[in-house]
Amino acid sequence: MRLISLKKKIILIDSHVDFLKNIAKEVAGRDTRYDILATDNISDALEALEDELPLVIMISFERDFEPGHLNAFFKKLKSSKKFSKIPLIFKSSDEKLKDQLDAVNGLSYSRVDPQTSTQGFIEKMEFYIYKNSNHGGVFKIFNQGQDIFKQGDSLEEIYVLYSGEVMAYQEKEGDVFQMGLVKSPEIVGEVGIFQEGLTRTYSAKCMTTCEVMVVKKNKFQEYMTAQPLWVEMFISQLVQRLRKAESIAKNK
Repeated sequence: MRLISLKKKIILIDSHVDFLKNIAKEVAGRDTRYDILATDNISDALEALEDELPLVIMISFERDFEPGHLNAFFKKLKSSKKFSKIPLIFKSSDEKLKDQLDAVNGLSYSRVDPQTSTQGFIEKMEFYIYKNSNHGGVFKIFNQGQDIFKQGDSLEEIYVLYSGEVMAYQEKEGDVFQMGLVKSPEIVGEVGIFQEGLTRTYSAKCMTTCEVMVVKKNKFQEYMTAQPLWVEMFISQLVQRLRKAESIAKNK
């Protein structure tokens, strides 16, 4: 059951046709460069692996596949280094996933609850696609309590917050002023990035473990070209801040 043929491969394996159609339609609407194989047949997915490496594979454990087919699929993924690095998303309860732990050992995967919304699944897929894209950025993990950047640092990088929470704060004359909490997905520290010689006006501390894409200023255009979701978010953030600045100016 093929639903859409575009360009960059994503494989979705599930018996719920409406769910597959919604995911395929939404993802295609976001970025027409994606080629989505939506199927309820493991054999289709195995065949697709021979043609092109997918960016991500989503598999539902909430249905029964033909005996041995799922194990054969995981065995194929483990058969080479290039296959074993494909990120997997399992639509599954904790109990169902436990039944497959031996089969998926050594593969890169995460679990998403079967009741997760269409938008939630898409955000999870985008996270893995962008994390593994290597377009202009370096993926880093910051620990709770660690500063991503400090007030006074040069403006040479943009930080894309994929997971976690960050507190923006300023220090002045020994006092610390909290400016607000930033939650993923969000772009942190972009103000003034296109101007030369500026420094950061605030610090950003991780309130949880944070997964962050660090993008150099001279790689920003390359990164944004490859990541259409963040272009929309970046523009939206700039518009919000311009409106806030206008509001403050009018009330003075």
